[in-house]
Amino acid sequence: MGALVQRVGEVLGRGHSLFGDPPASGGSAAHSAGSDLAAAGGVVRRGQERISALSGALPMGYTRFATDAGPALTSSAEADASLGSNLRESAGADRSGRATSGAVVNGAAADTNGLAPTTNTAAGQRALVSALRERLAQQQQVIGAYKDRDARLAAMVRSLRYGQSRPGGGGMPMAGGMPFGGGSGSSGGGGMGSPLSGLSGAGGALATLAHSVNPRTAAGPGAMSGAGFGGTPLGALTVNSSRREVASAIIHEARRRGYSPEQTTAILSTAIQESNLSPRAVSSNGLWESIFQQDSSYAGRRNPNLAISEFFNRLDRHGGPSSSNIWKSIFWLQQRPGDPSAEISYARGRRAYLAEIQHRHGEAAALYHELTG
Repeated sequence: MGALVQRVGEVLGRGHSLFGDPPASGGSAAHSAGSDLAAAGGVVRRGQERISALSGALPMGYTRFATDAGPALTSSAEADASLGSNLRESAGADRSGRATSGAVVNGAAADTNGLAPTTNTAAGQRALVSALRERLAQQQQVIGAYKDRDARLAAMVRSLRYGQSRPGGGGMPMAGGMPFGGGSGSSGGGGMGSPLSGLSGAGGALATLAHSVNPRTAAGPGAMSGAGFGGTPLGALTVNSSRREVASAIIHEARRRGYSPEQTTAILSTAIQESNLSPRAVSSNGLWESIFQQDSSYAGRRNPNLAISEFFNRLDRHGGPSSSNIWKSIFWLQQRPGDPSAEISYARGRRAYLAEIQHRHGEAAALYHELTG
């Protein structure tokens, strides 16, 4: 019996060792960098406004530069904000996983000590073996859950886009000592394809960073594809993704998180009503954007992968898969998320919204069955 206890302890210890003490997440640094980029974008736009009334080579060159640089800086600022959020969540996941795994190890030790006086009998030995088997199963569940979570976070980091310039953008010409060239008459310098072309290598750096989030489990989007949830894992969507691609990602994420097919079609129905599954959708007043028409409190809403992920993060806190009425849980999240319950939210809110999202349920159900076979 002593050898069995020792062996179980070693196995639990190896499982626990997968969760190391995480370093500082770097989330604050990424957030600070994003704020600086956003401020730089504001400077560029204000400069363009001030120089717009002038004529000549300098204002023409600056206008070309600002047309690319302003949006590029804003996009990079948003990507940095999303990166910071993911880094913080990744470090938090390691800390949480370590604590949960440690509790299993401590529980096994407590079981062993508590049952030790009875292990001189067959019944006591059976009780101890049963308890240790349960602890092994718990540890396996912890490892599996955090492996899946870390793979999702790695996919989120991979989905970030840096250094994107508008198609056909002229960039910022550099000529000699002049900060902004005037065109064909310049000599001694080459043009820059994008005002932020220095960021063009960030894609490869982010691929490396995705593995550093948790190198034990960051296997990338493909790591989840065999989980049997249906649909397509998050991480590959872009603002140009089709309705079917967006729907497939929503289905996969819903099922991966434990939502039933009926709940999943309700979520899909909501996305159809809100945006017709378009990552580019923007409300008429400009306040709500993307697939679920999210407000500015959703830092990554312009990245469809992050928009979907954060929708589910918040829905999980507003009833989630255990909700007795998923429609009212969605109403609660989308209409009055600050209310204490779904029923109170529905009583106080614009009830017509519930009918609006339910109106698309037939279309959502047909799309669900088409994509999942």
